[in-house]
Parts: sequence; C-alpha cells; structure tokens
Amino acid sequence: MARRPRTSTLAPRTRVRIEAVDNGALHRITGDDYIDRYWLPLLGPSCVSLLRFIEREDGHVHRLGDVAGMVGLGLGLGSFHRVVLRLQHFHYGDLILDPNPDDGDNLPGILRGHVALPELSDHRIAKLPELLRLELRRAKVPA
Repeated sequence: MARRPRTSTLAPRTRVRIEAVDNGALHRITGDDYIDRYWLPLLGPSCVSLLRFIEREDGHVHRLGDVAGMVGLGLGLGSFHRVVLRLQHFHYGDLILDPNPDDGDNLPGILRGHVALPELSDHRIAKLPELLRLELRRAKVPA
C-alpha cells in the first residue's frame, strides 16, 4: 500500500510521474472562466496552478523540487506540501510515494490531479464571497 507523504519525507529530488485524471466533469481546469471565477476563490491560486501544471505535464516524470518551482511555490517543499494537502482535502489531487524507497527499484511516486471540475454544490457556493454567491444563485433561478 502506498504511503501518504509527511513534510519530512518529501525531498526536492524525489521523482514523481504526473497523472492527469479526467473525470468527465463539465469545467476544464485550463481555459474555463468558471474555474477562474468560482473555483479559484475556493481552492486558491496555488492549487489551480498545480492542477494546470498536471494537465500540461501529464505522463512526464519530474522532481518534486522542480514541480514546486515551476508552479511558483519556491524551492522548498513546505508550501508545495500544503497545496497537495488542500487538493487531497477537496479530493481533486494526490501525491503517492514509493512505499519502499530503499528497495533500490527507484520507482517514481505519482502526483495526480483532476483536470476537470464540476459545477459547485450549494455547500461550496455558501463558502464563496457574497458577490459570487449572489451571481451563481441568480444564474440558477429560471427566468
């Protein structure tokens, strides 16, 4: 069974294979105004940036330190780890490391993220700033 990373187990040189998950949801992470207008305030810009990176780099292998740097999270992995934890909380991303890093097989871990997101649920809409809540609620009312 794969283990979940702790900050202390993440190393900048750890290699991960990037996996984009297309769950068929309505809104693509790249190029969809709905993502920028409504999901961005909930997930935060770093999560959206990481999901866009995952979509762009699907299938490639990168070092964690390079991924963190390429999405604007700096050279350390503390901020990167917090972004991954946030994506895990929303069930839109995951980081899985080799369960036996010392066995010599040198397998990369997996950095997985959803590249399409659904319409916001009422629960999530309630967490938006008031202007956006009202905007979405008006759009749902039949004319």
